[in-house]
Amino acid sequence: MRRMILALVGCCAILTMGAASPGPPKWLVDHVREEINDDRSDPGSPPPREPSPRMFKRVDINGDKIADWKVDFQNEAGWCGTGGCRIELWLGRPQGGLTPVWEIGVREFRLKSGKTGATVDVDFHGSACGGAGVQPCPRRYVWDISEGAFLPALNKKGDGFLAGLPIAPVDLNIADAPEAVKTQANRLIAACEASGGKLQMDGVEAGRLPDLNGDGVREWYVGAEYPDCSFEVAPPADPLHLVVLVSAPDGGYTPAWETSDASIAFDISSRPATMFELTVQGGTCGIDSAADCPRRPLRWNPETRKLEPARPS
Repeated sequence: MRRMILALVGCCAILTMGAASPGPPKWLVDHVREEINDDRSDPGSPPPREPSPRMFKRVDINGDKIADWKVDFQNEAGWCGTGGCRIELWLGRPQGGLTPVWEIGVREFRLKSGKTGATVDVDFHGSACGGAGVQPCPRRYVWDISEGAFLPALNKKGDGFLAGLPIAPVDLNIADAPEAVKTQANRLIAACEASGGKLQMDGVEAGRLPDLNGDGVREWYVGAEYPDCSFEVAPPADPLHLVVLVSAPDGGYTPAWETSDASIAFDISSRPATMFELTVQGGTCGIDSAADCPRRPLRWNPETRKLEPARPS
């Protein structure tokens, strides 16, 4: 009887091994190989490295049972720094193939799968929260089915304050942005050139913001908190460098706020979210982060179609 039980256990083990999920797609392995060897164009460079199998882990991003993949670049030279190591998440598509939905570096990364989508808790470089590198910067992202992307959420402590522009898990190509965003990008380029600087369209940042007017549509920004404009000689005045666009009833976007010299933040704990102008003193405020800076809330005014300082209640 004991031999029969052992034989059954052995059969079950073999069947389990046979049913194990296959490894990562060859295309993904080839892609990662190119990434970790992209600094080896010099003829004197060491032989190309092969991706370690430990870099790849099958995960569940959106609950559809199709294989998704996490790629961890920990221990890969050139892919880690004070802000942590690069992490990639690849979403498996029903028609086949993979789409990148996360490709930035973090100091900590925890993914928890759920029926409707995964939750990701990370810790960014302290500067992402307006502080210093060693200071914690916890952020949480949740998978949004309608957007097909990870969106910022209240962190695990229930805090929804986001200092600076939200950090997008995947860089956006401005060529894919709405025409209204490209129009504002051209304004930034013109302002830069008028001040004696240089800026090209592919050097202009753009991305999504939380819903600021309550219509359920996320907003856009174009530019950056710090000027992208490059100068050989310091300009007499800072050129326009950041524009926030808010969704319009016609489906487009309208420029609602702009700055040549201001730091901003968002609070996503309410709907719609609140945008703030921060008074930054000496780079940071307090000892933790820009969360301690004096802040002025900006609210959507449907009459002027602008983000304006909130009136005292």
